[in-house]
Amino acid sequence: MALRARTRQGQTTPADAQEAAVPFRELALSTMIEKQCTRLYIGDQTDIFLFYTLWETISARGSKTVWIKCGNKDKVRATATWLGDPVGNKYAPFSCIQEHTS
Repeated sequence: MALRARTRQGQTTPADAQEAAVPFRELALSTMIEKQCTRLYIGDQTDIFLFYTLWETISARGSKTVWIKCGNKDKVRATATWLGDPVGNKYAPFSCIQEHTS
């Protein structure tokens, strides 16, 4: 069984992608010259979804595990960023935690 639905995104053709890539490349190169940068880092950002958060409380009787539900929704709580450069070096990923007021 397959489900199909209309999306508002549409499809991007290779010609459209090339048309969007040329101005971005020019902007990136002009910014590098302006800021006197010698290396361009390639960053790939991905979302981390946390469905349940594990809390462990330790008392005199021993440890007890408590599961906390996050509103029954897929919420982006953190993003991980992977860095690389054109030379082929790969760097350790780092994460960014988002906090909202309750």
